[in-house]
Amino acid sequence: MPVIELMASSGLGSLLGMRHALEPDHLAAVSTLVTGERSSSKAAFLGACWGLGQLMFSKTVIVVDKDVDVQNEAEVAWIVGTHYDPERDIQFTRGPVDDLDDASDLQAIGSKMGIDATRKWPSEGFNRPWPKKIAGAAETARKADDVWQKISTGWKP
Repeated sequence: MPVIELMASSGLGSLLGMRHALEPDHLAAVSTLVTGERSSSKAAFLGACWGLGQLMFSKTVIVVDKDVDVQNEAEVAWIVGTHYDPERDIQFTRGPVDDLDDASDLQAIGSKMGIDATRKWPSEGFNRPWPKKIAGAAETARKADDVWQKISTGWKP
């Protein structure tokens, strides 16, 4: 993939989807991946995220497909939980972290984690069909919301 194309596709994903998930500490960033190339895009995109200004201080970068609403933390959590395999989809590296990060073994240098929660392609060695995203009926969602509301206020049948 040419560098300009990589920067353009990754840049678009960054501009449209980047979100600091744990404000104001900038511990994690969630972004969409907008590209048609899979072979080098994951590693290049995670590297680009950690090199973009303040994003270099993020300890975790999570990459999801472009149809995931990165502003919806529940959806991101569900997608991560159902789309990643720990051995295949988590990368670790070292780099700059916030000076005030007490968890790092060296001041201002620490470990980082990248999670690829995108759909997997046959070219990545994933040879099964990827499951389709499903959604319940609006009436079912309303009933579930009513039950959760009762539970949160101290359920009295």
